[in-house]
Amino acid sequence: MAAAVILGTVFSLISLRFRHRNGVTIILSMTAVIAIMAWSFNLRFTTNEEIISFVTNLENRIFRFYPPAVLYERAITAGIHTSATGIHTVAAGRGLSFFLFAFLSLGPPALFTAALAKWYGKINSAMAAVKAGGVYHPENSRGAHVRSPFYALYVRELRRFVASPVYILNTGIGAVLLIMAAVSLLFTDVASFESSFGIPGLLSGGSFAVPFFPAIFAALSPSTAAGISLEGKSRWLISSLPVKTGMLFAVKIALNLSFTVPAVLIAAPLFAHALSLAGVSRLFIFVTPLGYSFLTAVLGLGINLRFPKYDWTTEQQAVKQSASVVLTMLAGLAAVFIPMALVFIFPRYGAQILAAVTLSAAAAAFLLYRKISRRRYYGFT
Repeated sequence: MAAAVILGTVFSLISLRFRHRNGVTIILSMTAVIAIMAWSFNLRFTTNEEIISFVTNLENRIFRFYPPAVLYERAITAGIHTSATGIHTVAAGRGLSFFLFAFLSLGPPALFTAALAKWYGKINSAMAAVKAGGVYHPENSRGAHVRSPFYALYVRELRRFVASPVYILNTGIGAVLLIMAAVSLLFTDVASFESSFGIPGLLSGGSFAVPFFPAIFAALSPSTAAGISLEGKSRWLISSLPVKTGMLFAVKIALNLSFTVPAVLIAAPLFAHALSLAGVSRLFIFVTPLGYSFLTAVLGLGINLRFPKYDWTTEQQAVKQSASVVLTMLAGLAAVFIPMALVFIFPRYGAQILAAVTLSAAAAAFLLYRKISRRRYYGFT
């Protein structure tokens, strides 16, 4: 906990030295996430002996770099002995070990937070300071292009997106992981890649199941699941614009597609090459993830309209702790895993299942968008 607080503070302090602070924070945070994911992908075990050896070495390293973990082990295992009738536990010493572990685990972050609070005013003022962007010159406005309302709304939505590291990390991580998975597949064999995800036969079990794999990442946390909630108490401003409701919703969907569609177009050829896909499978490695990208974007918008969270005090509450985000993620993953399971259960009809699901996803996205675009914006009463 203390390490997470310190790491977040360090990232914020580093970003203070740059003009585009949010961009630096996003890059540092995304790099940390990618590093952790890459490290986890490299953990491959083929035998029980390798697993036991890894756990033992990991335990020793944890004890070396985090001594309070020894107290936790004592709190769990102290006084345990095996007898002929089974395992019996003696509570002596366990309570003290657990108390010391809790104190050493919660004490440092509490002390660090208290110390940080003393300087919070200065740090917050430094982070909130904005440099002058330049001087306005009337002659520069001559010949300016008149943009469409859609373009203006899209730029507004994009600026909100890039201005929030929490928003980007939680909604753009799926696109990043998709490209990472596709690239890593070029440098490793399929069996090792499948073991990294713990799903044997995921890619080698049947070519018609392969297009569902990139669709998993496309369905992770679409930005639309929190796009409505983030309008917050100022939602009346955008609802008063002289544009149709459908355009306001289309802008939010377009923002999500701005990073999911390019990710699919980059990753799909890599998957097709690494897995030597041909024919229908090569076609659907593009079409199926794109269909799910549209479906989850519209689905997230619809769920967020049904379960908005306008009373948030920090963006993290709207992006990570709202019901709409959780429901959208569960619905999106269910929409991928259920037909994927059907392909494995009925491999003879894999092509038909894949085609039917892909067309159904596109049709459902279109019909759902038509339905929600006809309602009043944000359901105002």
